[in-house]
Amino acid sequence: FVTGTQNNSNGSVEGNDSFVTQSGVGAVVTVDQDGQTNVSTIVQSGSLAIIDVEQDGVSNDSDVRQTGTGAIVNVTQNGRENESDVTQTGSGAIVNVTPRVGDRNDSEVIQVAGNMTVDVLQEGNDNESITDQRAAGVLLDSADVDVTQRGDNNFSDVRSVANASEVSVTQEGNSNRSEVDQFAADVRVQVPFL
Repeated sequence: FVTGTQNNSNGSVEGNDSFVTQSGVGAVVTVDQDGQTNVSTIVQSGSLAIIDVEQDGVSNDSDVRQTGTGAIVNVTQNGRENESDVTQTGSGAIVNVTPRVGDRNDSEVIQVAGNMTVDVLQEGNDNESITDQRAAGVLLDSADVDVTQRGDNNFSDVRSVANASEVSVTQEGNSNRSEVDQFAADVRVQVPFL
């Protein structure tokens, strides 16, 4: 099931594009683009899965590829030239990407395994977040990654290959850099830059 809305302030659509390929059973895709030259590309093959993309502004780009059963991806981008790239193959997994306010923010999420959650919030300009979350073994209890960046020119790179783990990165200000590599079970990592 696919729904879509494309608008801009003067009531016409100026170059907004949405490309959806859907083959999953009982899956839902919703795209809402308000502005100009926004592009969303969605490939969904997971059953009972949900993708919701909202882009408000100019020249925002969202690319979502989802194959997990019962998985959820939410992408909200407001501003100019924000880019979001999500690849999700885990069943029951959740990805939330929210560059709320700002321009030229870049977020990349790779999520391979079920029962995982990734939350990325970026406010400001020219921020970049990379999250690669995978299971350490065949079975996965749960794993969470939470990245919050407020300010300009911040960079976060989280690579988590761990079960029952948690990573939390908070960066406020300008030109902060954080890199986290987690390869163990039952581990919590908190990185505050305030």
